[in-house]
Formats: sequence, C-alpha cells, structure tokens
Amino acid sequence: MPDIRRLPFGETVHCKEETLMPEDRVKRLFSGPKLIVEEKMNGTSALFHADGKRFIVFAEDMRICKPGLNTGVYRVPARFAVFDVFDTESKRFMCFPGKQDFFSMIKGGKVKFASRNGWDFFPVANLGYGMFTPEQAISLLDLKSRFAFDNEANAPAFMEGVVVKPARELFLVEYEDLVAKLVRNEFLFGASGIQENYRRLPAQYNQINPSFFQPGL
Repeated sequence: MPDIRRLPFGETVHCKEETLMPEDRVKRLFSGPKLIVEEKMNGTSALFHADGKRFIVFAEDMRICKPGLNTGVYRVPARFAVFDVFDTESKRFMCFPGKQDFFSMIKGGKVKFASRNGWDFFPVANLGYGMFTPEQAISLLDLKSRFAFDNEANAPAFMEGVVVKPARELFLVEYEDLVAKLVRNEFLFGASGIQENYRRLPAQYNQINPSFFQPGL
C-alpha cells in the first residue's frame, strides 16, 4: 500500500522524522484545490481486486478490535472500511465524487469481487469537503467517531485520527506526496498512548451489523 505521512503539527508526540510530511508538501497540500477529510479507522490494512484486476480497493479490516487508551469498540455496518480505489487503466486513485459513484456501484452489484460480496464493504466517514487550513484540520481531531463507541461511557468515542487529501484524481506519486494523516496521541505507541501490542492481549472483536449503516457518509 502507498505510504502516507503524518502532518508535522497537532498534539506534541514523538514520531520518527521519516514518517512526517516535509513542510514543502504540507504547503502544497493546503494551498492546492479542494480537499477531502475522512475519518481514519483503526483497523488492519487490506486490499482487494475488483472487476478482474481493473480496480484495487484499499480498505481497513475492522473485524479485530485494536484497543488503545479509551478508544472504544467499533460498531460498523460491514467488515471492510473502504478509503481509496485505484484504477489500473488510468493509473490514478479515484477522485472523491468518483469514489462515491464507485461505492454505489459496489452496493448495486455492478462491481465484482473474486472472494467478497459487495455488502462486505462500507465507506469511511467523510468529515469535510472544500478548502481547509492546517488549524481547521487539527480541530477535527476533537470530533467523535461515527463508528467507535465507548461502552463504559455509553457514548461515541474519539476518532483514531483524520486523513487529509486532495479531492481530485491522484497518480501514485501524488498520492504518496500529498496524502497525510493526523492521529490522536492515545492511538500511538509510547507513553502518551498504546503501551502493549493488541496481539498480546486476549482477542477482542468489533461489532459488525448492517443496522449500523449511516446514510450520507
């Protein structure tokens, strides 16, 4: 999967320098055309080929719960949260409107997967579409997740983070240069967040039920 970089601002965290987006790319991202901001899901990376090998669908497998500090359990309408689609013919990642149309085609049975049904997929939540400043992107970290739920508090939990990207089609090199993420401290490994790998803990599972679908994502 393409690498995406962490935006070098937000809460103070200790990150490896190579994981941060360089300042010149940050300027290009926020000074360019319209952006799309999506919820970053705390799942396991997965990809699928659709319509033969025409499309590569990038998703998060939400079956396993990967707890951090006060991160809650996900209540999702399907197992795989789709965040991007790559068209191998145009050699570009789909633009935001194109991805919405593609997801409608998945639900309508017009996109075929070799080993999955279209109802195994749902789109990540769209948090905003238009022009954003870095400060506005940071403020979105204070929003509650559309799907993560804190059972003890009986209330929605915070998102893992957000992903910021241009809303247009992107070539692979553009995707790697201009797609960035912001992550809340409690989802990072270290003193401010996760201190034990979820694989070493008793297995926990998210709740998957079609009734959790939210229109308008």
